[in-house]
Amino acid sequence: MLKTEVRQRKTQSVGETKPLNQKNASKNASSAADAQKPSPSMFKHVMYYGITFFAGFLFAFGLALSNMTNPNKVLRFLAVADWLNWDPSLGFVMGGGLIFTFIAFQILVRALKKPLLADKFGMPTNNKLAWNLVIGPIIFGIGWGIGGICPGPGIVNLVSTNWKMYVWFFGVCIGLYLETFLARFNVIYHKIKSM
Repeated sequence: MLKTEVRQRKTQSVGETKPLNQKNASKNASSAADAQKPSPSMFKHVMYYGITFFAGFLFAFGLALSNMTNPNKVLRFLAVADWLNWDPSLGFVMGGGLIFTFIAFQILVRALKKPLLADKFGMPTNNKLAWNLVIGPIIFGIGWGIGGICPGPGIVNLVSTNWKMYVWFFGVCIGLYLETFLARFNVIYHKIKSM
């Protein structure tokens, strides 16, 4: 009799724990399924980098297709004095891109309250003409005229085997670091001056 009572109690205790184990298993399964689902922020990041990659691809493909990665083509456009060898195609490329982008921006900014993958449009708020916006383009134009290459086509040309592009890119990096150093020095100078 005692053995049968012990066996009945064991079977009852085992039977009572089964529903609890099933509940825990279902909770663990649901939590694992939720963990495997991509979160909205993760999906947003993937879309952002995917669109960024596609934009860079279109940019490089358009430059290569229009032969804007060739420095000689740029130099032939800048040599306006030589009418016989002047090549106006660069103007059509820049003008076409500017017109299309200007119209697209006017439509999208008015149609959308905010970008699809950002909190707001990065529109400029400073309407003042600073001295660096005058001197900077002049320096850029001098470098562009000397080398016949601007940053976009230059970066695209880094995939080529032309070692001159790597020398050019090294100069670009030095110029960027120099401007950053001068900007920091200017901030420190004004802080010391105001003390």
